[in-house]
Amino acid sequence: MAANPLNGNPDSVKGDWKGDGGEQLFWYKFLLTDEGKGMLYFKHDAYHMLDFMGIGSDQVITRRRTSLQVYGYKYARPKSGVKRPVDYWKRVANQTHY
Repeated sequence: MAANPLNGNPDSVKGDWKGDGGEQLFWYKFLLTDEGKGMLYFKHDAYHMLDFMGIGSDQVITRRRTSLQVYGYKYARPKSGVKRPVDYWKRVANQTHY
C-alpha cells in the first residue's frame, strides 16, 4: 500500500528541545532523526518551538482545530539566567501560518 501525501504545507520547527545546546527538528507530528527518518512524536502537528518558559530548553506547541498543547522535554534541566542571541526572538514574530 502506498503512503498518502499530506495536504497543505506542514510546519517544521527546530530548536534546543533537550536544553543541551543541540538542535532537534520536528516536522508535522514527527521527530526527524539524524538518519533522516521520522519518529511519530506528537498526536497533533507541531506549530511552533521556542523557550516560552525561559528555562533553557525549547517547548513545542502543537495545534489542532480548537486547541493548542505545549510539550517540553521530560528530562530537561531548568537553567536560570539563560541569555539568547537577539536573532533568537525573531522566531516569535517571523513565522507565517496560513
